[in-house]
Amino acid sequence: MAILQDQAAVTQARSDLAGATLKAPIAGTVGRIDLSVGQASTASTGIVVVGSGAADVTVDVPLADMGLVHSGLAADVTPAGDVSAVPGTVDSVTLLPASSTATTPAYPATVVVPNPTRSMASGSVVSVAITVAQAPDADRVPVSALSGVQSGSAVVQVLSGTATGTASRAVTVGAVGGGFAQVLSGLQPGDRVVLADASAALPSNQTTGLRGLGGGGFAGRGGGAAGGTGGAGGGTGTGGAGRAATGGGAGG
Repeated sequence: MAILQDQAAVTQARSDLAGATLKAPIAGTVGRIDLSVGQASTASTGIVVVGSGAADVTVDVPLADMGLVHSGLAADVTPAGDVSAVPGTVDSVTLLPASSTATTPAYPATVVVPNPTRSMASGSVVSVAITVAQAPDADRVPVSALSGVQSGSAVVQVLSGTATGTASRAVTVGAVGGGFAQVLSGLQPGDRVVLADASAALPSNQTTGLRGLGGGGFAGRGGGAAGGTGGAGGGTGTGGAGRAATGGGAGG
């Protein structure tokens, strides 16, 4: 009987020794330890190991932009404090909002960054710009020149040769973003359009005329239909703040 008890004790000791040695399922760097000496371990405590490789960035897409964002789109991800963006690709967009109580729902999208920088550690905050349209070598005008935009059409006021008279002209609008709009038809390079003057007072019911006979903005040919946030080629863009999660996962 004593021999059996000793054998059971040895078996238990070996099991305890094996349980005291933690083996990570992946190679990486220890990111967080949720254990302390003397504390009983539970299913919710462990050690988080941050693996190498791609990073997943989660960013909320507003409802108004849901029809524009889909998997495969290019994105520029800028870690907090950095000035250079890292290229990524939209992997998926969920169909359920991030919050069921928000008055303006937003839907989480996952952007995969194949080669994240060290500043994109797990849990870090980044800014994301997703290119939803591009129009290289496009005819464009400032968006303040457009009025009555609806279903891809708008109206612009074109200055006549007298420099004081204007004429309304219907145009077809393409990509919009970064303060500019692509004009597919209705204008020719060199046409002078009326721009809004943000410092001018809005007209009252008794006042006629255009807000902002602000001079001759030229309909020009640029690198894209919309500059700014869109990214390469001057594409239009949408984006916001996101949170990075690098590597393979948690171990413990």
